Amino acid sequence: MQSILRHPNIAILMGVIPKIPDIYIVFELVSQGSLYDLLHMKKSSVQLSTDLKLKIARDTALVF
Repeated sequence: MQSILRHPNIAILMGVIPKIPDIYIVFELVSQGSLYDLLHMKKSSVQLSTDLKLKIARDTALVF
């Protein structure tokens, strides 16, 4: 499902390598880093307001 999903807010799945005992999952490179980094890192060059962090949390939890 992830491989056919196309949305501007979701990183594209580039490929999967199921090499036992490890599985490698490759996503597109996101220039701003991970969402975790944006939300938690205090020294990031991008500072998010509390309102924007709450909007991201609501949007993430939204069920279609």
